[in-house]
Amino acid sequence: MSAGQCIPVSDTAPAGTDDLATSEGSLARHHVSVAGVIIDADDRVLAIRRRDDGAWELPGGVLELDEELEEGLAREVTEEAGVVVDVLGLSGVYKHMGRGIVALVYQCALAYEGDSDWVETVGVRWMDRAEVVRRMDPLFAARVFDALEVRHTRPPVVRHHDGRSFTGGKDFCLTVLDAYRRGPEPG
Repeated sequence: MSAGQCIPVSDTAPAGTDDLATSEGSLARHHVSVAGVIIDADDRVLAIRRRDDGAWELPGGVLELDEELEEGLAREVTEEAGVVVDVLGLSGVYKHMGRGIVALVYQCALAYEGDSDWVETVGVRWMDRAEVVRRMDPLFAARVFDALEVRHTRPPVVRHHDGRSFTGGKDFCLTVLDAYRRGPEPG
């Protein structure tokens, strides 16, 4: 394909592309998910415990086809955490290379703390950095640390992973996660 050449776009997926794996020449299909890093005044992050597997993660989920990004994020956060948020800005973009999922993670501020009638979760709690490291899968904990770092010093982070680890080498965020796992330096 030459530079500037357009790819036709359709409202329906081409035949045979229902799964995420595609053959050469067909359009790749991706799912877009959104998640919110809601940070309080004490630098704690609001986390949810998933109903399906019990994992602690950021509130969020897959966008509906007709939803705008921030609208979908607000809906997902309310469904999962029972709170209303103000979306502050994008902190990171994460792509699961094997499954074709692109996750957009946003920094959010708590606008209204609702009730504990969660639709899709079994728990919601505020976590400090050490608890994030202890309770969250490293791929999700990294999103929290990226958001905490981004709000002070840099544009959104872009990362790729294979479902187990990030691809492309070690970086600041993973070094920080490793340090939290090891605990304080002796002496």
